[in-house]
Amino acid sequence: MAATFANWIARIPTWGLWLAAAIYWCALMFALHYPDIPGAQNPPPGADKLVHCLLYGVLAVLWRLLIGRQTTASGVLSTAWRRSLLTFGLVIVQAVADEWTQPLTGRHNDVWDLIFDVAGAACFLAAYHFLIVRHADASADPTPAHGY
Repeated sequence: MAATFANWIARIPTWGLWLAAAIYWCALMFALHYPDIPGAQNPPPGADKLVHCLLYGVLAVLWRLLIGRQTTASGVLSTAWRRSLLTFGLVIVQAVADEWTQPLTGRHNDVWDLIFDVAGAACFLAAYHFLIVRHADASADPTPAHGY
């Protein structure tokens, strides 16, 4: 299954990944900064933390795919784990900026949201690394052009 997914991802043009990441990031910022609706029903306790994990996990994988496409097979980002660490650092910066700017739109910031943002990114990047990168490294014909 990982090989099929990796092959499918490799066929997506880089501009398509950029477009998907840009649209997703805009939607994410809108959703997390939209003012609370008075009188709206509250979700079950902890549900918002799961949503934070999922949202930032998807963001991390999108950014990781882009970083893999933009880096070469040599230099500082020559290994997959270094690209994943860079992605993880960028997601942490994004999560901190997100929580810091939420009061500007009438929402409250929450350190637990930040923790779950980072945890979601870490889990999704670990899964990406285990399922996609590890499989690509073990294949008989790894192609660096895919930028895993």
